[in-house]
Amino acid sequence: MKHEIKLYGEIINLVWAEEGFRYIDVEYIDNELSKLSVSPRDEIIFNIHSLGGDTVEAFAIYNKIRRFGKENKVKITTRIDGYCASSGVI
Repeated sequence: MKHEIKLYGEIINLVWAEEGFRYIDVEYIDNELSKLSVSPRDEIIFNIHSLGGDTVEAFAIYNKIRRFGKENKVKITTRIDGYCASSGVI
């Protein structure tokens, strides 16, 4: 089974977010992953459209996604829907 998660917005820690601002942080990733019911060999596709942002937060997101994939034995795929710049590449 395939699952898709959109990563649209700037990568920042919630502390820096302004109201109405579209952002991605490790808490967002936790929430999205917790909604999934996955089985081994499923695939999670992350659709990315981001100009980047905070490198520290980007590495936390990367490590969270990678660990989730290994622990659940699912395939992780990334797809670029628009921009993927700076920390979005991580």
